[in-house]
Amino acid sequence: MNDQTRLQTSSLSDEDAKDLEQLGYRQELSRNLSLFSNFAIAFSFISATTGIFSLFGYGLTTGGPAFIWSWPIVFTGQLLVALAMAEVASHYPIAGSIYQWGKHLVGEGYGWIAGWIYLVALLATVAAVDFGGAPYVAQLLGLPASSHGVLVAVTAGMVILQTIINILGVRLIAILTSSPFWRRIPSCHQGPCCTPWIGRTTDSPALHRRTGDPGQSSP
Repeated sequence: MNDQTRLQTSSLSDEDAKDLEQLGYRQELSRNLSLFSNFAIAFSFISATTGIFSLFGYGLTTGGPAFIWSWPIVFTGQLLVALAMAEVASHYPIAGSIYQWGKHLVGEGYGWIAGWIYLVALLATVAAVDFGGAPYVAQLLGLPASSHGVLVAVTAGMVILQTIINILGVRLIAILTSSPFWRRIPSCHQGPCCTPWIGRTTDSPALHRRTGDPGQSSP
């Protein structure tokens, strides 16, 4: 790192420290992650591929190929939400996200409620995602994936493993999420890109009609 880069970094750090002082905080966060690592962690947490794999087949079998048009609609709505949150984050760049934003925008009571609701949502989300992946992990381990007790045990093991990884430090998380990121991007585009071609070259009922249409039996 040359002297000019060091000066620019120091200047930006000083400006950030002043912004935090105005909000009543002293800069203490160690910035160990690059922009790409931050994005990779956020992308992995959102787990777009998990949603695609779990909902793509359901959408095809219940709504038929027309369900694909719901994706750009939902994408537009979620993009607007993301832009609004990015705007708020730029004004209040402090840890705590929804709790802090609610506190500064509305009041401490609202921030307290928002923080607890967000915590409960995070706990439910982590458990739900792990339980959804438990059958695949159980099969890889040679365990009976049809047993509810086995799935609960595998889910608990996954939660414990994730907790240990978080305790070991953010750098390890960055390494674990940055590498698979490049594999997730192509998988996010395979479904919508390949579906039109598959629909023209196969006779799959899910690609030509809804499973729940009157007079048609579900496969």
